[in-house]
Amino acid sequence: MHRRTRFAVAAVAAASSLLFTAACQNGEKGASAGSSTTPKKGPATLTADQAESVLLKAADLSAGWKADENTVIDSGDPKTYEFGAAKPQSCKAVIDLVNTGRLLTDYKMSRQVVFSDATGQSLMLQDVSGYERAADAERAVTALAATVKDCGSFETTYEGKSALAKAEVFEIPALGDQSTGLRVQFKNDDHVVDQDIAVIRVGAVISTVHNNWGEGARGEKDFDRAIHKVETSLKATKPTA
Repeated sequence: MHRRTRFAVAAVAAASSLLFTAACQNGEKGASAGSSTTPKKGPATLTADQAESVLLKAADLSAGWKADENTVIDSGDPKTYEFGAAKPQSCKAVIDLVNTGRLLTDYKMSRQVVFSDATGQSLMLQDVSGYERAADAERAVTALAATVKDCGSFETTYEGKSALAKAEVFEIPALGDQSTGLRVQFKNDDHVVDQDIAVIRVGAVISTVHNNWGEGARGEKDFDRAIHKVETSLKATKPTA
């Protein structure tokens, strides 16, 4: 059956509805949504408390959204990722972003949170990751923007089955020190997966917000509200570079 799918990126529990929920885990083994990954080697540019302060809360969104503690984004284990390698490989950054919520793998501190809407058909996902140098974070955002412009359509797999992916620039306001937006769709005979993604950088910290919409409205107002709240929180945190 061909249907539009809410791509949960990861879920601890199986979905009981017709919506597909991918079975993965969070960026830290055994962690729940909103928890942190273990800090990696090197000096952290972002503390756990700072990362927590940048995460969205249900009250930051409109009525009906709630934290989805059964759904997480990244387990840190590539074997659990629902999307396979990009063909051509030059589009890899798009796949990595959707699979993990992040632009770079050498983050020093990361926290993630997931919200579901009142209908249970759409998700709002957020990652906050700190890197050692602001210059590295800046290059990553610049490279992603260039990749999206160059990729257009490319091939990948979804749940092991061939899928066609499309990536295009999604205009968002100028936010933080640097920002970019992209709209992605993955499609095969069984599923259609849609996400609008905003990437916001302040210093050495990058936050991504993913609007993973299902059968209902795209939810642009909630998404816009979310990304402006994230920008405000990033600036207030003033993370070190």
